[in-house]
Amino acid sequence: MFKPNLMQSPKKQMQITKTDLLIHSIAMSLGWGLRGTIGGGSVGAMIPGSMIGLCLARVIQLPKRQWAIFTAFCAIGFGIGGQETYGQTIGLLKSSETAAWGMLGLTIKGAVWGLNAALMIWIGLQADRLNPVRKWAGIVILTIFSIVGWKLVNQPKWIYFSDPVHQPREEVWFGLFLGPFLAGLYFTISGKCRNLASFLVCGFLAGACGFGLGSIWLLVGFQLPEPYQKGPWWKLMEFSFGAILGLGFALGSRFLRSPESQEDADPVCEPMPRGWVSIMEGSLAVVVAMVGSYFCPYRLNFSVLVPVMLILISVLPIAGWHLALSFTMIGFFRDVWMDVCKKWEIQPTHWQMIVLILLVVALIDWFVRRPGFRLRSAFLILTWAAFCDYLAQFLLLHPRAVGLVPVVFVLETVMVTALWLRCDHAVNLVLPTD
Repeated sequence: MFKPNLMQSPKKQMQITKTDLLIHSIAMSLGWGLRGTIGGGSVGAMIPGSMIGLCLARVIQLPKRQWAIFTAFCAIGFGIGGQETYGQTIGLLKSSETAAWGMLGLTIKGAVWGLNAALMIWIGLQADRLNPVRKWAGIVILTIFSIVGWKLVNQPKWIYFSDPVHQPREEVWFGLFLGPFLAGLYFTISGKCRNLASFLVCGFLAGACGFGLGSIWLLVGFQLPEPYQKGPWWKLMEFSFGAILGLGFALGSRFLRSPESQEDADPVCEPMPRGWVSIMEGSLAVVVAMVGSYFCPYRLNFSVLVPVMLILISVLPIAGWHLALSFTMIGFFRDVWMDVCKKWEIQPTHWQMIVLILLVVALIDWFVRRPGFRLRSAFLILTWAAFCDYLAQFLLLHPRAVGLVPVVFVLETVMVTALWLRCDHAVNLVLPTD
């Protein structure tokens, strides 16, 4: 089993280039825009989560043996925030009397979204270095106190950022704050967790600034006269939220590598199981995740699903790729297929979903087994699968004149692809790890 090198290595500087900053910012902007178009909720939020996870794995030079688990943790971390409701909070921006309260609510909800993601990213990075008892204790604290916070503050609506009169939504923002806050506090005081607090603050601030500043598009747009009031303000908010969030996590990545982790002794992955075994294991992980995400009526269903998915990853390491890539892709393929069935009055059946699961899992399994498989390969297959799915939705379900939003999707997809293909690190911004 892999043992980290305990010998002291000289402190190094982590270099983040302007290309790195652009990749993270554009990737997250694109992923968040896709999340709002082809996949909502927690599963949709795993699209930008997986994309930023692959970007972070590249910039921190993560060993190949950790790619799958780390990317899965990133996807799951952003999925946690996807449980929050914010549509009615955005509606508060329409009135001058409630706009400030609405902006405060969106800022807080963005902050806890980034906080959960930062905590899960940090746990996923530790891999073999984190004591198993401490790791699972932290995950239990995260899950239990997310539920406690929801029950204590959100259910009685002590502090409420939605419409209390017209179909009031059940919020969970305080639960999504209390859980990761106490789990992060536990990790900090129970061991030498270098830079954890700093990275959590980065995630918290990136989420707060992203949602808060991104919502200015809506705040201004709602005040414009018709027909400008119906402009693409919501999508511009999503693009901006993602861009700021991605930039924040790129800058925060300086706290993800401690001096002793600079040299990983063994970057080789463990042997993968046989093809058919791997496909069965991946399909099992995807089915469990889908049942928990789509068919469990519990309000914090994804938070309860998190430890289940992490157990699957621990028992079946290949499940990391299938939760990060296969499950994410199946989620947005499923959403568009359900829309197609509704428009053309096709009756969706269980066998169609079974075929979809097996096809996607088999494709990803074949992909990650290739000798030349790299982080860039994983990023591009996810990005282009999501982009093509968006095009199918745009052309088949919502045909209309080309506007700003499709152009942004095309430009960001082409730009982030070109940046990943070059990655020449021409201009360095040196950020010390201390």
